[in-house]
Amino acid sequence: MNSADQKIPLTAFEHLMWADDRDETPMTFYLQLSFDGEINRKYFVESVRIAITRHPLLQCLVVGKPTWTTRRLFWEPVREYVAPYIDQKQGTEEFQPPNGQLGINIANEIGVRFFIRVHEKKSVLLAQFHHAVVDAIGASSFLEDVLGSYHAISESLDPELLMRPINPELLKNRGDFHLSKSEYRKRRGIDWRKIRQHFFSHPEMLSSSDIAAKHTTPNACTSKSFMISDFDLDELKSYAKINTASINDVLLRDLFIVVKQWNSSRLKRQKTKPIRIAMPIDMRLDCDKQMPAANVVSLYTIDRTTNSINDPEALLKGIRSETTYIKKNRLGFALIRMIRILSKLPAGLCILMCPSRLYPCHTTTILSNLGIVLKDSLLPRGEDSKIQIGQLTLNSWGLIPPYRPKSPLAIGVSTVGNCLQVNLHYNPNQFSEDEAEEFRELFKKQIYSNWFAPKASGSQSSQDEVVNC
Repeated sequence: MNSADQKIPLTAFEHLMWADDRDETPMTFYLQLSFDGEINRKYFVESVRIAITRHPLLQCLVVGKPTWTTRRLFWEPVREYVAPYIDQKQGTEEFQPPNGQLGINIANEIGVRFFIRVHEKKSVLLAQFHHAVVDAIGASSFLEDVLGSYHAISESLDPELLMRPINPELLKNRGDFHLSKSEYRKRRGIDWRKIRQHFFSHPEMLSSSDIAAKHTTPNACTSKSFMISDFDLDELKSYAKINTASINDVLLRDLFIVVKQWNSSRLKRQKTKPIRIAMPIDMRLDCDKQMPAANVVSLYTIDRTTNSINDPEALLKGIRSETTYIKKNRLGFALIRMIRILSKLPAGLCILMCPSRLYPCHTTTILSNLGIVLKDSLLPRGEDSKIQIGQLTLNSWGLIPPYRPKSPLAIGVSTVGNCLQVNLHYNPNQFSEDEAEEFRELFKKQIYSNWFAPKASGSQSSQDEVVNC
């Protein structure tokens, strides 16, 4: 990894993310940050240049074709520094992708873009990443370096003082997850049981509109969000603790309930297929903490029949038991095992991810929880414990995961300080804005119902913030 010209082999998961990339449903996700204060473009451009040198995959292009086998595919470092696309404007103009291209072609463009809007002494930063290059945890690590560099530049400090140690050599093993060949063989049975469950049980699709009018100039993202903060977040934590569950367990349970309500109110007859929620799993161990931004993640799906959703308490108990089992046995390896086999076949992963009559839908919806962001960060904090970057105060850090062709809604969750943000990323060609807002209100109401009956819509302005992009 020391040579700037050294090619880096793709992992099977990176290949999967590239094979599942499409023009209308690109395999890209977003991190949206909001600040008090105005972002200085000169400082920001320089801070990106400093930070990106610490993360080699963000200065690479992919070599090959998605239909090739994984062993033939490589990341090739660019010979000279390539600045990412940065669109900064005054006002609240919508984020528009360059040349109307919603996705990022990682064969010709590095895997990150930035969109900045400055208005009335407030700033919004929307960072777009290709999921073949990094996952949300890796992208957050990179943005943390950008913020550290920005502060150092504005205060005439050494940027290294605000950055965690990075070891690029760790990228070599990002796809093996520290599992020996013998350990890999021993877990064959548990992995194949999950693979059979996933591929021989087709889930119910989320009911949505088939909007005929396609967007000729798509937005960089279409998202609705809400905040749970201060007293309400403490109540949510208490509710989870009383039930010996995690916040993510509670959100999974509530999402199952809302999806069932949503489909039941829109479908003429009851479906017998299960509801399936996909949940990304971080596969990093403690020894990976110094790894640069990369993809060290897998995916696990949780299925529930509509009848099993009728008892919320039993549903939460079952989810808690299953997620505990997933973490204990690192069941993200099941997907990795499957795609490693298919990646050895020409076009194997492209065929797997192509919706068809035989297998029309892989998952009903997606819930991706980034967890607590900047928990142990070296970035400076103000008197109110908020991150202070030069003249900027960080207010929020939202995750907007990618929706898929037959899964028109993906939900991202992230926590900064005592504020949890929920983002609903919807496909505007399948979900109208009104439908997205209705689903958001149902999900918010269900979450709040765990500890009290929510007030009428619009009366929770002190607890709620809607951020649309």
